[in-house]
Amino acid sequence: MVALNAWYGDELISIRGAEDLDLLLDRMTREHAAAPAPPLLQISRRERGSWAILHVGLNHNRGVVGHTDKSGAVISTDGTTPTGRDLTYDHRGEPHPMPSNAEVPAANVRQAAHDFLRTDGARPTCVQWQITVSPAD
Repeated sequence: MVALNAWYGDELISIRGAEDLDLLLDRMTREHAAAPAPPLLQISRRERGSWAILHVGLNHNRGVVGHTDKSGAVISTDGTTPTGRDLTYDHRGEPHPMPSNAEVPAANVRQAAHDFLRTDGARPTCVQWQITVSPAD
């Protein structure tokens, strides 16, 4: 397993294992209460010739996950059709729209982040995906 980098707010955080990841996800959950929009962080894995990005957002008991690599970009889905009213998450102080059907249970979001860490950046299989434009980095 390689160390991953996470951008949360203006902070670059190194994630070396599951404990580091849990601490960051717990921090996001705590800090969400005071935020105007749910937080979205970016976790990246980059090595020579290979890269992957996971966007993780937590909104109380729900959240979103986006995965981007050289094969394309996908975002989580709850299995319903989008209503056209986007959800808004906050990434580094900027609003980021997400499809209205992108929120899934927070436990699945956390599991997806752990799967990304454990598999060195592979697309997690614990959520359903829909093809989309990648959230801005």
